[in-house]
Amino acid sequence: MSPAEDGDMDWQPFSIYHPPQSHITALPFDIFLELVKRVDIWDFLQLRRTCRTLYSFSSASAVWTIFAEAVIERRPIPLPPFRARASLSPAELQTAILRAIRLERNWLSDFGRLRAPPKVLREPTRAQGDLLVLLPGGKHLVTGATSRRAGTNGCIRVWDLTSGDCLASFVVRPEDDVFQWRPVDEGRGVMFLVRDGVLSEDSGPQHFHLLRLEFTESLYPTQATFFHHSSFVQELSIADTSLSEDVVIILGIDIDNTITMFILHWRDGTMVSIKTPITPPVHPYFAILSLNAVSIWVDSPVTPHTFSYPLSEIFPHFSYPPKPPIVLGEPRLTVLNHVANITPSPPLGFVQAYRDTTRKWVTGPNSSLLGRPLSILHVATQTGSDPVLTSLSHEYLPTDFSPAPTDRTYFAPLPIFAARIAEDQPLFPVVAAEAGTLIFAMLNSNGVYEMKVMMLPPDDPAERRHEPQWYNDRLIKSLEVPPEMDLTKMAMMSMSDDTGVLAIAMENGDIFILEY
Repeated sequence: MSPAEDGDMDWQPFSIYHPPQSHITALPFDIFLELVKRVDIWDFLQLRRTCRTLYSFSSASAVWTIFAEAVIERRPIPLPPFRARASLSPAELQTAILRAIRLERNWLSDFGRLRAPPKVLREPTRAQGDLLVLLPGGKHLVTGATSRRAGTNGCIRVWDLTSGDCLASFVVRPEDDVFQWRPVDEGRGVMFLVRDGVLSEDSGPQHFHLLRLEFTESLYPTQATFFHHSSFVQELSIADTSLSEDVVIILGIDIDNTITMFILHWRDGTMVSIKTPITPPVHPYFAILSLNAVSIWVDSPVTPHTFSYPLSEIFPHFSYPPKPPIVLGEPRLTVLNHVANITPSPPLGFVQAYRDTTRKWVTGPNSSLLGRPLSILHVATQTGSDPVLTSLSHEYLPTDFSPAPTDRTYFAPLPIFAARIAEDQPLFPVVAAEAGTLIFAMLNSNGVYEMKVMMLPPDDPAERRHEPQWYNDRLIKSLEVPPEMDLTKMAMMSMSDDTGVLAIAMENGDIFILEY
């Protein structure tokens, strides 16, 4: 990248200049790096235009590694498909960081602009439970109809967004359900957790298959293949399933009415069953796997909390074939506060029925845990009002054994666009969320829907104790959309927060690809 590409300022070559010893360029490079840690990246870009020596210093990988750590604190860095950050050259890392901060500036402006003309794909099948997943790098999209519809097969497809071609497809029987999906291996593959509806019984053993989508990046153009990875059976009354980079977690109620976890390490086939002393009426919502613990997240209107066990108590028991369930003692309890900014009134209260809420486990396909807290977004739609109002609340979940409780932040109710996936289904808000960003369409004062982006509150509880309307006014910005796209015809959305790519599926099967 030439200096002129940093901005609008012209850069002119000049004769060789020998700076005095007091000049910044006379500093040792390690001292220069200490200064870099204390300078805003935009100020640094202005500074490096002042002379060739500073521009040469700024090309060092150590400089951009410092900036990468600073940017990651706020948002993910866009990586090329199938690449990890450690594999980037200094020039590639610099390009990725500049793209991240320019996207952040665009989304924090009053009106975020599209970076390129929109693309439109055509998904031939539309059905309840459609998949719409942008993969890391923002270059591939997984779509498809996957839920039950009598007599009709579903189909999972993967698209190349550069060419618009469908790279591969996989037929899903009408009896099967795709429970979970997750990009793995820096986006080189995608794992799907599929419940076998033919072999499973409503009140009996549940049969699962792991389906893998594998990209072959050594071929040009990139090719993709679906294949069956493995199968397993569980007899739990299932409360939730989660799929991570290495393991599948099935969370449920055992026949003795205790909460039980089944964990499968899908890479090597080992597994473990864990019986806990936790019993209903506590209802488990989902399990969290962090760097040093596995936690069961439980919600209630009064005391939401997590139960956590250290991984050191669990991993030694993994085996194949499986051993009898291990029994663990009382878990570590962490209480999650409901009063981050207000005492919730009924319109803002958490809707306890699972079918009426959406939980977004915001790890994101690109964001490794790195010891930072996970973020969860609660979305509850109230259909008794006109326009339909949606309540949002947000909290950071502990991923370690810190005794400090976390807080939940409430937003004022918003007229977010909601749609019915099927005629017999309730209204459901059409939102896309990942990492620290939420995108949705909202009714303005003129009765017209506008696309909005919301940057979720920071980790620091001291910065999150404000009234709900404060968050709405400060954190919600407008986004440009193509005039030919009718926001009232949206069916679902997916986003790649690192690259600024947004996929919007419409009722007629068109999929708009927007890049900001």
